[in-house]
Amino acid sequence: MEKKKYFGRQMFLGMLFPAFISGIALAFADVADAIVVGTRVGELGLAAVGIVTPVYMLYNIIGYGYSIGTSVSCSRLTAAGKPEEAQEQFMAVFRTMLFWGLLIAIFGNLFMGPLTSVLGAAPKEVTLRVFCMQYARPLITFAPIMLINYLFYEILRSDDDPLLAMAAFATACIMDLGLNILFVLVLHLGVAGAGYATVIAQTMCTVISLPHFFRNKGALSFKGMKMFKPEGILKTRSLFMSGFSTSIRYIFQFCFLVLTNTLLMQAPGINNTLYTAVFDVVMNVSYVAYSLYEASGEALRPIAATFYEERDRDNLYYVRRLAFTWGTGCSLVLAALLSINAAPVAKLFGLGSPEALAVAVPAIRIFCIASVFGGTMIILIAFFQAVEKEKLSALYTALRSFVVLMP
Repeated sequence: MEKKKYFGRQMFLGMLFPAFISGIALAFADVADAIVVGTRVGELGLAAVGIVTPVYMLYNIIGYGYSIGTSVSCSRLTAAGKPEEAQEQFMAVFRTMLFWGLLIAIFGNLFMGPLTSVLGAAPKEVTLRVFCMQYARPLITFAPIMLINYLFYEILRSDDDPLLAMAAFATACIMDLGLNILFVLVLHLGVAGAGYATVIAQTMCTVISLPHFFRNKGALSFKGMKMFKPEGILKTRSLFMSGFSTSIRYIFQFCFLVLTNTLLMQAPGINNTLYTAVFDVVMNVSYVAYSLYEASGEALRPIAATFYEERDRDNLYYVRRLAFTWGTGCSLVLAALLSINAAPVAKLFGLGSPEALAVAVPAIRIFCIASVFGGTMIILIAFFQAVEKEKLSALYTALRSFVVLMP
């Protein structure tokens, strides 16, 4: 029994630490735009970044839905000795991601003005709308790359190459931050520079990840596969539904962000731009605070799926306990640090005035205290996905997202 547990522990920790590094790096890449834009452009630029953030939520809905469902399914098929079926599923989802990405890129650019209005920038806010469109355009144009990276990351982690996944995302995150500094602070490209930095870094992430799929290191590759096979797209619905319990929370977050940004920009008697900017800061803090919970869930998911397929209940529940222990313990330390340093965190985003700090500091601390409840649910939902309880995990996600966020 102890040998079996040692094996499960080694597998989990081998996945966890690269996931921690990738998760932290990705979280800081997520907040890089807001930090640099807030520092250079101020509250108006920070508000623009916040208003466009639902675009990322749209990518999360599609990206996590397909990629997590595919990762779990391919892990099960490979463990069951069916690598050809796993290969077919991977390629079908790859084509589907390209399809959705091209659709978003085309129609997003054609209807950029109406899209900006829907996201919360009122027509009378001319400067804010210009900033929003400058930031959103590169993100929309590079939608295929943005979506493909979700799939590559999850597949690399479950296909015996977690170090390459970590290297690709860590490199992209460092590049994103570096290019943000270059484009926004040095070349003075404003919010458009932040958008360019993000898509260039994401493109580099794709380039670094690609070799795995051509050298036959794992079970999945591009070799010998037809890149364009439209009928395969119709077969990926079940895979999306498998990962939907993760992506559904981004549907609610999308609605929550659009609704909150719209209300804050239209609310009477307050500094609308400041409150929208503070709200964006709190959302960015959430990416950091939840990053280790997310990493623990990502490390747990493929391993738990493998043990579940092998009917190894001892290791299955043991790695679940490890995920909760490591994820919650490390995340509590991180949340405490963010709460104690709430004022420096707000200043890091360019909110250094007394008025801004009076609003931002309490908001950051309240979120940090509450983050433990949402974080533990992230790990639990990842476990439910791995053991084929997709409906239960979707229900938990929907209730949590709706009950907590929407009111």
